[in-house]
Amino acid sequence: MKSNHQIKKWIERVINSCNTWDQVTSAEKLVDNFKKQMVKNEYDRMLYLPITVDLDHRISVKKRDLVEGYNQILNN
Repeated sequence: MKSNHQIKKWIERVINSCNTWDQVTSAEKLVDNFKKQMVKNEYDRMLYLPITVDLDHRISVKKRDLVEGYNQILNN
């Protein structure tokens, strides 16, 4: 079984590879499922929060990047 750290790294790679809004939405669901698993398995709360906040931030940044890229296309 993979550690939560390994899973987090894999999810980060998934987020980084997203090129469309639908892909980001799927990655967001992946993050939500990962959070649920950590809660279900009673993962240490001191580690849960930094992991989930980081993944949520990465999703937000990816969404912002997609919107900014779309706006650049419209402005050109």
